[in-house]
Amino acid sequence: MNSYLMCTFDGHEHEQIIGFCVNEICTQIPQFCLQCLKERHKNHVEDCKNFQQYQDIAIKSLKQQQKELDDLERVYNTIKKAYKQHSQILVSKISKTQQLIEMFSQRQYYEIKSMICTLNQQQISLIPKTQQNFISFIQTIDNAIKGLTKPNFIKEFAQQPKQYQGDKVSAQEQFQQGMKLWDQQNFSEALHFFNESIKNDPSLDDVYRWKGRTLIKLGRLNEALDACDIAIQINPKNDLAYTTKALALFDQRRYDEVILWCDKALKINPQNDAAFINKGLALGRLRRYQEELMCYEKSIEINRKNEAAYINKGCALNRQKQYQEAIQCCDELLEINSQLHQAYSIKGIALHEMKKYKEAIKQFDKAYQISKNVEYLVAKADTLFDSGQKNKSKQFYVEAKKNGYQDIQYLDEKISQI
Repeated sequence: MNSYLMCTFDGHEHEQIIGFCVNEICTQIPQFCLQCLKERHKNHVEDCKNFQQYQDIAIKSLKQQQKELDDLERVYNTIKKAYKQHSQILVSKISKTQQLIEMFSQRQYYEIKSMICTLNQQQISLIPKTQQNFISFIQTIDNAIKGLTKPNFIKEFAQQPKQYQGDKVSAQEQFQQGMKLWDQQNFSEALHFFNESIKNDPSLDDVYRWKGRTLIKLGRLNEALDACDIAIQINPKNDLAYTTKALALFDQRRYDEVILWCDKALKINPQNDAAFINKGLALGRLRRYQEELMCYEKSIEINRKNEAAYINKGCALNRQKQYQEAIQCCDELLEINSQLHQAYSIKGIALHEMKKYKEAIKQFDKAYQISKNVEYLVAKADTLFDSGQKNKSKQFYVEAKKNGYQDIQYLDEKISQI
């Protein structure tokens, strides 16, 4: 029989309750599942404790309480022994003092003289000696309890270490499996493993970051932003989490915010070449073209093999009608990776605009040969059309139509002009 408590929130019904929130100003119910942690407690993850953490604190507190009891017994025995010793001295002195008072009262001078003769000078000073005995007793108590500290059990729960004490080994294994699936572009399965990793250890900021990247690929942008926010809350120095958040904001067309978060990433790590690319993309959408190009150039300066920086720089140069520079950029990129179809396509577009149609067609052919992307068939057809080879272009418009090109209306219009 399954004894786990399950979440009752809509959409969370199959999620186990994994802990309690101890944030003093949180208005949500304290028990949480993994989804609640990400959605309802995301602004104070560090105050959300799992059951293993509570158990560890309770065990630690039990050991401390047992030690405290042992210390208390030791102190009690020390004080008891000192009390017996000092009380006997005081009882004896009280008895002698009472006798002396009685002798004075009865004018028993000879007895008084005899008693005084048996006492030394220190014992005659009755009151000071009694004070010294009491001070000695107090000092014994003070020495017995010195060094004892009382643990604050409630504070332990509120301020215990943030590290999650779940199955950290499994969490890392699941993270690595998710990464392998991500590289295979199996994003749904990768997301599953990232979630499993988080269940075992929700303190891993990079798992949240990769979860965010995966959610972007799946088009779940708000969830991606939430995942990045948690990553940043766990580790405010994770500059790549800021970069990933900027990428999600870009897909939401929030370009000013993209620049803001890229700048935050670059403040943490000025060598973050991906942040320069994302910032450049946003600047391009805002038509700040010179700043855009500067970002791509800075990214390339940091990482000479950053293919994405070259690709985006080539596209930006084409938009600026700097076709020769775009061709040069693509040639540099092809020296790094001769199988990048995007480089051939960008170069083809530049050559087309320069009316070097024959050379442009060669570039689109290479791009299509590598990727089988139907967009390149249409680009080739457009080049043939513009070069005056309209009849030949029809063949490729028709082929693109058969191969699933989305803009059928565009193809039909071009074919109708032949």
